[in-house]
Amino acid sequence: MKKLLAALLAVLMLFALAACGSSEPDPNAGLYTADSASVSGITISADSAYEVFTIELKSNGKADIVIQPKDGEKQSKTMKWSLEGGSLLIEDRVESFSGTLSNGVMVLENIENSGVSVTLICPELGGVSSAPGSLIETPAAAPAVEAPASTAQLEVGSYWSGTMTFESDNNKSEYETGTRSVIGLLDADSQGNEFFELYEVTDTEHPVLSLYVTVMGDHFVPVIGEDDAWLFNAYLDETDVDDFTLYFTNNSLRLDDYHYIVDGSGYTVSFLVSPDPTLGD
Repeated sequence: MKKLLAALLAVLMLFALAACGSSEPDPNAGLYTADSASVSGITISADSAYEVFTIELKSNGKADIVIQPKDGEKQSKTMKWSLEGGSLLIEDRVESFSGTLSNGVMVLENIENSGVSVTLICPELGGVSSAPGSLIETPAAAPAVEAPASTAQLEVGSYWSGTMTFESDNNKSEYETGTRSVIGLLDADSQGNEFFELYEVTDTEHPVLSLYVTVMGDHFVPVIGEDDAWLFNAYLDETDVDDFTLYFTNNSLRLDDYHYIVDGSGYTVSFLVSPDPTLGD
C-alpha cells in the first residue's frame, strides 16, 4: 500500500511540475514601439524625437527597453513590469515609468518628470497608430486664421524692442526660463535678402531668433532653408512658416505660445515687439 501511495505521489508531482512549466503567456506580452510623444497639448510623431524607442514586455515579468533620442546615444536595459487595473508600472532599483496599458496601446506619462508622455503600440495586440502626419499637429477644430485688416506697413531697416518669454518643461536648456527684454532688426543683407532677428539686450552678438523673410506690406513671410533659421535651441523648418508669418498690427509684431520639442523636452516661446526709432540713433 505504501509503495502504491508513493508511486501515486510521484505521478502527481510530475503533473504539478509540468503545469508550472507550461503557464499561459501574458496577453499583454509583446513588442511595443513608440508611436507619438506629447507635451503641453502638442503631439508629434515619435520619429521626430527618437531614433529608437521600444519596450518588449515578456510573460516572465521582464521588460527589455531600448531608447535612442535624436542625436543621442542608444541605451538598453531590462526592468520589471506589472499591470494592475490598467495601471502599468515598469521599474528597477534606479528609475521607474508609470502609465496605462490596454488593447496593445501603452502610454508612459510624465517621463522623468519632464511633462512628456509617450504612446507606444503593439499592432499584433490591436494597437493602432494615432501619430500626426507632421511635426506639430494643428488641432482639427481650429478655424482658419484670416489676415487681420491693417494699413500699417513694415519698413526694412527698422529697429524693434519689447519682451520675449521662454518657458521649459525642465531646466536642461542653456537658456534661462522667464521673460527678458529684447531688441530686433528688420533689414536686408548685402545680397538684398530681407531678414528679421531678435537679440537679448544683454547679448547683441547672438540672435535668439533669426530668419530670412519676404516683407509684404503689413506682414512678412519666412523664407526657411536648411539650418538657416533658428529660435533659441532649435532650427526652424518649412512646417513653421505659418507660425512665423507675422502681421504688423497695433503697432507691434506678436508671437503667442509657440511650442516645440527638442530631445524629448518641451519649450514655449512668446514675444511682443514694437518699432523703436531710438535704437537707430
